[in-house]
Amino acid sequence: MAKSNKSNDDPAIDGAILNQLQGVARQARTHMARHLLDTGLYAGQEQIINLIAANQSMTSGEIANALGVRPPTITKSIMRLQEQGFVERTTGHEDGRIVRVSLTDAGHQILKKVNKATRRAEKQTLKNLSGKQQKQLRKSLNILMQNLQKRDNKARNMQAKRNN
Repeated sequence: MAKSNKSNDDPAIDGAILNQLQGVARQARTHMARHLLDTGLYAGQEQIINLIAANQSMTSGEIANALGVRPPTITKSIMRLQEQGFVERTTGHEDGRIVRVSLTDAGHQILKKVNKATRRAEKQTLKNLSGKQQKQLRKSLNILMQNLQKRDNKARNMQAKRNN
């Protein structure tokens, strides 16, 4: 009886690539957390800081949607960031019910440290990949993200139709 030549590197094994991708994501998060230690931020807070910086100000709901998490999770993180002095909440001028989150001066300063930590973590993570391999990896990850987003959007639409 012939032995199967399939190994963990064989993409034909159900879930092998997804399992490997999840493992890499877990390791990358841990690696990034180590680089963030001197900033005082918890893992994941750097994403909120970067997102707010890129948009000047955002509502908690906008942040949650952009990061693909539930609003209560973001609310808790924003409260921590506010306690640390990195963000502030302000009510809208036209509609006082809308609360926007923006970076404080300390938040802009921590952003510089976050960017430096991110560069160091990424350099370490990608050190054995050529520029061409890094470009291909970015392209492949973008395709995977688009595939997942399309599926999530379809599932949300189906759920919304069921709820109506």
